[in-house]
Amino acid sequence: MNEPALRRVRLRVGYHGAAYSGFQINPAYVTIEGVLTDAISTIVRHPVHLSTAGRTDAGVHAIGQVITCDIPEAMNLHRLVRSVNGLCAPHIAVSDAQWVDNDFDARYSATWRQYKYTVVNTWEPQPMLVDRSWHVREPLSIPLMNLACDALYGEQDFAAFCRKPLEGEGEPSEPVPDICSPRSGQPRTADSLYSIFGQMPSATRWCVESWVSWWM
Repeated sequence: MNEPALRRVRLRVGYHGAAYSGFQINPAYVTIEGVLTDAISTIVRHPVHLSTAGRTDAGVHAIGQVITCDIPEAMNLHRLVRSVNGLCAPHIAVSDAQWVDNDFDARYSATWRQYKYTVVNTWEPQPMLVDRSWHVREPLSIPLMNLACDALYGEQDFAAFCRKPLEGEGEPSEPVPDICSPRSGQPRTADSLYSIFGQMPSATRWCVESWVSWWM
């Protein structure tokens, strides 16, 4: 039996991560990548391997995360999106399926990432934000939070936080300098909700609130 001709597809993924053990596939746990891999492989009737712009931890949500994989070129992309969403809803959904060149890779073609963490600073819990924020009862000081972020401004070398290349991957041509520009957002909802932002070019654009967003 002849193997089908394959073509690379790019998809945007959104998910509510509370019920999952992070993104990365792990046979011992239910993960976002595991569910998507099984769903797409079933629909296209061919095993697939996902490449992703970034990986999230357990309980983190995402909007617009980019993934790529190789699927039979005869696959109708509208049907692919509809079928994946039918199998994975309501907590995982894909959109914006597009054919891309074979040298486009969701992991290596991404450019930067942005994190956003939301802190609810009230004595009472906020039920609607329980899985999208960190609840801190004690009063927080915006000036002190800004002061703590000063060391992260400007161009930084985060190579020490990267894993060493595996055998055969080769050495990086030079250390990757990342720009980290955190800032404390202005309080919202009666001085009770704060946002802290950080940007790091070199992998993806992330927006984490416990939410994460990717753009490419």
